[in-house]
Amino acid sequence: MHALVLSHASWGIPDACRRARLEPVFVGDPAEARTHLDHAEPGEIACVLVDASAPGAHRFMEWLRSHPRLLSLPTLFLVEEATTDAFVEAHAAGADDAVVRTDATMIQRRIASLKGFRAKRPDVTQGRALVAISDSRERRLLGRYVRWAGFDPCFAETLVELLARGSERHFDLVVASADLGDARSAVETLRSERPDLAFVWTTRDEDEAALRESLAGLPRVAVTRRTAPIDHLLFHVNELMAASGTDGRDSRRLLVDTLCAYRPSGIRPAAVGLTYNLSRGGLYVRTLAPLPVDVEVWLELRPARALPWTHLRGVVRWRALPGSRRGATPPGFGVELLPELCPARDLGIYRDAYDARLARERRLDTPASSLPTSQPRDLR
Repeated sequence: MHALVLSHASWGIPDACRRARLEPVFVGDPAEARTHLDHAEPGEIACVLVDASAPGAHRFMEWLRSHPRLLSLPTLFLVEEATTDAFVEAHAAGADDAVVRTDATMIQRRIASLKGFRAKRPDVTQGRALVAISDSRERRLLGRYVRWAGFDPCFAETLVELLARGSERHFDLVVASADLGDARSAVETLRSERPDLAFVWTTRDEDEAALRESLAGLPRVAVTRRTAPIDHLLFHVNELMAASGTDGRDSRRLLVDTLCAYRPSGIRPAAVGLTYNLSRGGLYVRTLAPLPVDVEVWLELRPARALPWTHLRGVVRWRALPGSRRGATPPGFGVELLPELCPARDLGIYRDAYDARLARERRLDTPASSLPTSQPRDLR
């Protein structure tokens, strides 16, 4: 099997691929990469490595993730340095993971488990979804991901179509752009016939606060920014479709993108991934090479940009392997924190940051007219 590498430089990639029992195929530009993928036999390409600095890298990712056959193909972004911003940019572009381009050891770790990977179209297990977005590229892309999450998608281009199709047919989920029109009115209209219908609205960054305020007080409604990693949308879908708000957990999960170094206890060197969500008692780390279940793990992360790095310890309780997409969860592993093993100061910083984020989320979900005068500290 092969690893397709979109990069002009080799660094230590050839050796890393061969140690992972994959044969590297280097291509110099996105057009060549597209041609190679179009003509590859099923199962021939195990993964794609994309140099984030390569011209046209992000446009190539748009094409890759809008292609029905290639949507689930594991993709690793090669970045210049390990920073939260670089990793967030990689995931927002559609990558499954990121690694420093010169770190051959970590590249090997990420791709070693991908030999023999076979993408499988998921069964429809979640019901029907209506994807309503005017832009055809964005509508097609989100439709692919909604299908990957286990839904059977239908489409609408305008608010009129959204209301008409939503009234005519049974749907379990609506994913719609706030650009279509009055989001709150659309929710209330469609819920007059289907009270339990779930909604995820996409919006521009600058319009997020106003949209959330306009939807405040409506249950089973979520908002996500268009520039956020696509798994933010899938996170909201998972939460909305769960049987209860926390799905049996002790605390609410919150979307948090922050760099996290992790390693089995006492083992060096540490690997680096991007967190997916945090709760008061644990967290989930995205990676193509998730740690095994029941392994004790040491973690270092900043729960907010303005806070110091904290050292936490826990145990891996579950993991999602590449291609498994458990409930559309990205590849990675979930950790239950072990308070008795964590440094007290660090655990306190982590929990205080979580509590402040939770307070902020609740404030954003509350109509402005009912907000108290004193507001929680913004930890973004």
